[in-house]
Amino acid sequence: MKSKAFYFSFFIFHFSFILISCAPKNPHVSLVGSTPDEDKAYAKGVSGAYGGMLDGHLILAGGANFPEVPAAEGGVKRYYDAIYATTGRVYESTGQQVNGSTGQQVNRSSLRWQKVGVLPVPMAYGVSVTDREGVTIVGGCNGAGGLSLAFRISRRGGALHMEQLPELPCALDNMGGARLGDRIYVVGGLSDGQPSAAMYAYDFNYGEWFACAPLPNPRLQPVCVAQDGHLYVWGGYLQPTDSLGRVLGEQCVVYSDGYVYDPQADKWAPVAYPADAEGHLLTLSGGSAVAWGSDEILAVGGVNRNIFFGGIQGLFPMPEYLQHEPEWYRFNPNILVYSTVTGRWRTLTQSSLAARAGASLVASPQPSSEREGEAKAAFLLGGELKPGIRSTDVTLITE
Repeated sequence: MKSKAFYFSFFIFHFSFILISCAPKNPHVSLVGSTPDEDKAYAKGVSGAYGGMLDGHLILAGGANFPEVPAAEGGVKRYYDAIYATTGRVYESTGQQVNGSTGQQVNRSSLRWQKVGVLPVPMAYGVSVTDREGVTIVGGCNGAGGLSLAFRISRRGGALHMEQLPELPCALDNMGGARLGDRIYVVGGLSDGQPSAAMYAYDFNYGEWFACAPLPNPRLQPVCVAQDGHLYVWGGYLQPTDSLGRVLGEQCVVYSDGYVYDPQADKWAPVAYPADAEGHLLTLSGGSAVAWGSDEILAVGGVNRNIFFGGIQGLFPMPEYLQHEPEWYRFNPNILVYSTVTGRWRTLTQSSLAARAGASLVASPQPSSEREGEAKAAFLLGGELKPGIRSTDVTLITE
């Protein structure tokens, strides 16, 4: 009997191994590393961190998690002030010529991290924007509340340099934001603790913030991307409370809609809702998005519209709501691409590696691209596997 049991178990193991080995790899998505582990608490993964690209190095700063006691057991959320950078540039030459340019590949050995500085305060859930001058960080929050800070991180003489910018007109967190031309826009979120539809722009030429046309309605955690001379916003949610802090369940909303902003006219107009390959509406609330090439937008992750709606309404008992396996929450595995030319969405692929909320998505132009900024590659850093539980994955997404 023992011999038969052994052979049967071996057969099951061997057959399973064959199935796994023969499973096709996803050509668009690959796990290429993990987030920093220098600090034991930070090594558990963070959500709401600030991500960017500086001189070819990935940057990951701040973020929050529950390092001592899990959220499902009433743990306290901790915020971080560390700034990490990869030890080397994330791309290296393959030595091969492709369309007249030297080919590039991800240098996995460079995806190790080192601490290169600290933020002014521990912070998370703000906006980070990468441009040629550096990484600009705006707003966010920590255990003491919302923040109005704004500053730019750059490299000078091989060292990290931090330049303070004028503060926001109000404390802002859980908003969306992007750079368009000479301005950085931030939209929605919590304004001094209250849901906001407002949009503010910082103009680098004038060195000050000013108000722009607001969104049609307030929303927290929308995605925001600048592309093709316009600003695009999708998703977000609203969880109103009364004067005693009780959630007004009948007024809760999880948005799927999107809008495009014309900076010349200072006006918003509706655009197509995101949907999966079967046409089912999706929300990008808590997801991430970046410009993808010259006329497309890449959108990744976010919560499940129906389950999250029940969660913010309080329809699920606590703490049981936080105790399910990650699959129960059905975070969005669809990697979507929106065309600013056709106004339509397409599904690039699906992957469990993309099913994250609160992750940092960093567009990564390859040095070999014909025009800077047009290569279609992005790194997804950390985020949540489920409410309260973070991921340490660094995932590369390519066309």
